[in-house]
Amino acid sequence: MDAEAMLTAALDYAGGDPAVTGLIEDAQAEGSRGRIGGASRTLSRLPAGKIDLFKVPFYGGRFAELAVVGDGDANLDLLVTDENGNTICLDKTYTDKIYCSFTPAWDGYFLVAVANQGRKRNSYYILTN
Repeated sequence: MDAEAMLTAALDYAGGDPAVTGLIEDAQAEGSRGRIGGASRTLSRLPAGKIDLFKVPFYGGRFAELAVVGDGDANLDLLVTDENGNTICLDKTYTDKIYCSFTPAWDGYFLVAVANQGRKRNSYYILTN
């Protein structure tokens, strides 16, 4: 599946949420930039009280974007850290639609943690540019 197909699927999954739809449309206009290997989309079904961990490679000096788009069944939190453990993004708001952007100083892997803080499973997509 190519990046455009992924973003089109994300629009369907966003359920008309104007904030998320706007972010996805911005990503469509921007094209692939930050993730080494190109844009990606991963579907996860995260049980209540559990955490998903991803190691995502990004190019240094390029604009990097990451979004989490959940199904609305449970609150999701996001933490992104660099390879030295420095916090890049932290979102603990009560939502399952999260956006993070940054420009890495160097090529490297970033640890992405998505935590389900709710009482039900949440099926979500994690999207990168």
